[in-house]
Amino acid sequence: RVLAPLLLSFGEHEAAAALLAQYSNDTSAVMLCCGLLLSLAEHAEAEGEEEEEESQARAYSAFERLFACNWQACALLAATARGESPIPEQTVSELREARIAKLASAGGWPEVGGVSEAILLSEVFSGCAGVGGEEEEAEGTCEDAWPGLEGAAVWLSAMTLGKYGEAGEGGGCARPARASAARGDEKRHVRVLEAVLGEVFEELEMIVVEAAGEDDEEEGEEE
Repeated sequence: RVLAPLLLSFGEHEAAAALLAQYSNDTSAVMLCCGLLLSLAEHAEAEGEEEEEESQARAYSAFERLFACNWQACALLAATARGESPIPEQTVSELREARIAKLASAGGWPEVGGVSEAILLSEVFSGCAGVGGEEEEAEGTCEDAWPGLEGAAVWLSAMTLGKYGEAGEGGGCARPARASAARGDEKRHVRVLEAVLGEVFEELEMIVVEAAGEDDEEEGEEE
């Protein structure tokens, strides 16, 4: 669970795939997340229509598995993929320290499907789609996306938003206002996530809208 994200960050996709295959029985959100990001990277590198369709199908399937495991992880993964996080640093630090302490007792990750797991995941994969825009680029503070994940924030945001809508519209359900806590989640951490859920979904909307605007600009320049 520590090595897989590191391999993805360095673009070692074959090694990451081998590790995920070796631990295929590990259905924690962190491993499912690695599988999803690996699928997106493979899709970005696909050549030919058949390979693109197969890799896209794997990405859709991987997203569904992660969403079923921990929907909060999907939302936070998308919201933090460009490096910004709505979660207070103090909360992240507390959970990080607790995780490090648990490593000594063969633990390391919180209960699957809960708030603590989702918040820690958002830290592990923060910035995977690249950090900064034009302003940061001019200041030299940009960070490159992990190999193959340049457009991951847009895809993840669109997929997560697609799961929700106003009740009764498009088969979706209303966006959750409450977090899904797992055993071991502290109430104060649950309250922190619930306080920013609206902000998280607003960030996903902004990511999708900005991407659509950029596409429109590119089409206008081509014409």
